[in-house]
Amino acid sequence: MPTESKTFALKSLRPEEREMVLKATFGSTEFGILLTDLDHVSIACNSRFGAIFGVEIEGVVSSTVDQVREMVRKRIPDYEAWEQNLGEVYSNPAHSQNDVLSLQNPMQVIERSTRPVLDEDGNPMGRLWTFLDVTARHYERQIAELQQEISLFFHPDPKEVYSHIVSRLSAFYETTCVLSIQEGTYMHFQAISSPIPEVEQMTGNDIASSYCQFCQETLEPTLIQNALETPRFAKILPASLGITRYAGVPLRAPDGQFIGTLCILDHRSDELLGEVDMHLISLMGMRVSAELERETRIKNLERDLDSATQRMIQGEKLAITGTLAASVAHDIRNIVSS
Repeated sequence: MPTESKTFALKSLRPEEREMVLKATFGSTEFGILLTDLDHVSIACNSRFGAIFGVEIEGVVSSTVDQVREMVRKRIPDYEAWEQNLGEVYSNPAHSQNDVLSLQNPMQVIERSTRPVLDEDGNPMGRLWTFLDVTARHYERQIAELQQEISLFFHPDPKEVYSHIVSRLSAFYETTCVLSIQEGTYMHFQAISSPIPEVEQMTGNDIASSYCQFCQETLEPTLIQNALETPRFAKILPASLGITRYAGVPLRAPDGQFIGTLCILDHRSDELLGEVDMHLISLMGMRVSAELERETRIKNLERDLDSATQRMIQGEKLAITGTLAASVAHDIRNIVSS
């Protein structure tokens, strides 16, 4: 039975071999790792840490605390709160913490963890930080929540449903979302939502001047990450106005005929859209198509009901007229007979 509990065991190695093992360990993990002393002076970090914060790792371990903090300042949305938290952590050498850190430029969601590094006597001698990029997982969870929220939304008026979908997609992507219905060579904006008030006043455009023509051609979901990279897309009017990113899906009638598109579009080509985004917009397009069909059926029903009501009223009028005519004729015959 072992008489002593150790945190790890290490074979006797030469100094250069120890360094090789340390480098291999730091380089083989998906975690960003930063090792500091108790005063937050950087001792070691790996390339994953450098990639997450956009810094040169050699510069991190050769710089002062203030210099390192300045290196990562551009990634921290609320720098004062972040720095205050670091003060609280380093004020207690035995402190451990697990939290989520949101970064900017570009946006990332990081699971952050820190705990003390102990010497052989169990006393804190440094601090280990680990950082795990969970942006994709966080994003997929957000999309799943949006899908669930929209799937549970219902209103007797189909227009309220598809307008809600357009509004929620616009808010989720913080961009312009448009539901367009084809009317000849014109795309009528059946519903539109945008963070730009002037855009919301638009009523439609020619299909030849819009990205929607490519959805119409292929009848498939269409993603244009940067229109300026493809000559055919670069000639479209929106591209010349700086609207270079487009993600749209075709809308179909029950017989499969193209009737319009559901799309988002903006100038943020540097922010990549992927399969999860196209899957979300495609599902929303299916829901919108169903609501448009429901709207058509309701209008037809109302029209048929109105027509039937008018026929019933006209029939009543004729029946009353006939009854009145017979009564008058009867009275006249009585008078003439007398």
